[in-house]
Amino acid sequence: MSAAGQAPGSRTMDHSRAMGAVVGTAVADALGAPFEFRRAGLFSSTYPDLAAVAADPLPGGGVWGPGEWTDDTQMALLVADSLLAHSGFDPADMFERFRTWAAAPLKDIGISTSSVLRGGLPWDLAAIAYCKGNHGHCAGNGSVMRAATSAVCFARAPLAESMARARDISALTHADPEAGAGVAIFHGIVHAAMAGDVDPLDRIPELVASNPGAQKWAEYLDPSWEAKPNTANGDVWNALAQAVWVLRRTDDYPQAMADVIDLGNDTDTVAAIAGGLMGAMYGVEIIPEAWRASLLGHVPGFHSNLVAADLEQTALQLLAVGPGSG
Repeated sequence: MSAAGQAPGSRTMDHSRAMGAVVGTAVADALGAPFEFRRAGLFSSTYPDLAAVAADPLPGGGVWGPGEWTDDTQMALLVADSLLAHSGFDPADMFERFRTWAAAPLKDIGISTSSVLRGGLPWDLAAIAYCKGNHGHCAGNGSVMRAATSAVCFARAPLAESMARARDISALTHADPEAGAGVAIFHGIVHAAMAGDVDPLDRIPELVASNPGAQKWAEYLDPSWEAKPNTANGDVWNALAQAVWVLRRTDDYPQAMADVIDLGNDTDTVAAIAGGLMGAMYGVEIIPEAWRASLLGHVPGFHSNLVAADLEQTALQLLAVGPGSG
């Protein structure tokens, strides 16, 4: 039997958390996709009986089919493909995979990411050139949304190494160090969750302190910070802060998804960030079985008809190939 086909009782907790990070991202992404840039509160008004919707297959809406994830999960899986192919980070290979994907017909791609990947410059110049041309405004949420797979891969490495790789992978499309800081904090939370010996959210102050822009991050990730509906969350600060905010409110996956999607705006991305972190903290079993069973997504130019078992297998492969796993 393959690792992804193991009975739940035979899974170790770190396996469950690795699978939870990746599947939790994809499920949340699919839930948030139909509500992207629509009014706040729409998820709850559409699905007033949360228990009932959690017992049903994932819905779709707009251009998204039932259970279909967006560019957030697509890019996370491209990150995984490259890490697995090279048993670690190869920037030129990962960037080329991103670029091949961006050349395929896509339903969605972020503005910054599109500009970098479709601009024709090599991997080591493209993001820097875009950032300079955009007057330094390039700290979007497009690199933290895809971070679950890299966080799992480096979960058994020393924390400093995991956070360094987070910044490197972020910089392929987002040259602003603040975007990299957000991804490094995400990696750090997953790193603590996978270790399982402390509440990962308690580690946030030390994760923040090790990054540039620590004062601003400390304000956004402080326990007193409150998310407000209809706040612009396309930047890395608000996107990660909203995800952490909902994790502090509840340990119930469906409720967390309803709460964070109801904030509005970039609903698929913020949900994906929260879903990945929650899956890493509590394990894949926290995600309703009906939602896991109805995932069905693609990576244009690379993969078609992927289901949750494929993502679970990817997570376990990443955990096995990552530093510190030998």
